[in-house]
Amino acid sequence: ALDPVHVGPQHLVGVAVPRRAPVLRVALPERPARLAAAKRRYRGKIEHAREGGRGILVNVVALDDYVRGVVPGEVSPAWPPEALKAFAVVARSYAWAEWSRHGGEAALSADTRDQKYCGRTCEDRRSDQAVDETRGLVLAYRGRSFIPYHHSDCGGGTEDVRAVWGGPAVPPLGGVPCRWCAGAPHFGPWSLELSKIELARRLHGVLARGEPVQGVTTEGRTASGRPEEIAIRTPRRVVRVPAARFR
Repeated sequence: ALDPVHVGPQHLVGVAVPRRAPVLRVALPERPARLAAAKRRYRGKIEHAREGGRGILVNVVALDDYVRGVVPGEVSPAWPPEALKAFAVVARSYAWAEWSRHGGEAALSADTRDQKYCGRTCEDRRSDQAVDETRGLVLAYRGRSFIPYHHSDCGGGTEDVRAVWGGPAVPPLGGVPCRWCAGAPHFGPWSLELSKIELARRLHGVLARGEPVQGVTTEGRTASGRPEEIAIRTPRRVVRVPAARFR
């Protein structure tokens, strides 16, 4: 369902055009009591659904109407027009790839588990223009869509997607050094301090109940220099966890 219209100089990333625009299902961070307000703040329609035994609201919305609510939710509409257009393609590509991967039934979250989506509430004429001027464009590799993961700060370099989520190699997501994020407000080094008791509590799916943590070390390095595994030492054993899962 993709028609290539442009290929980068290294023939790694193509820009393609979906032949038909999908309808997405986006789980909203709304309470049922605010249903009336939600109808006014989101394009498309609102449905009730169940997730994990609780009631949620789902926005059923056309692809580009979804992108209109993602671009200003993820980036500032004050960014230069070309940057907004580039991100509009990324946001559309993410949703298109998820929709394609799930057989046309994409169920996205309206927060950073997928993309920050704030619906009609945050729409802006500048980001709307970027969506309109890139209508139908998505990223593809060898004629197939892929999920273009994005971030606010890479810490000096991106990671190969296989080291984070596994799966086959995707050369456009192979990881590259970056000098642009150094000016970001939250550029590293990042740190988080946890007590051994709190760490054991958070690792309840890895450690046995009541199993205390004695120490933590890193093992191996990825191509970007990040740890491959985290070794957790307890009185009885050493448990190794992939670093991405540990995070």
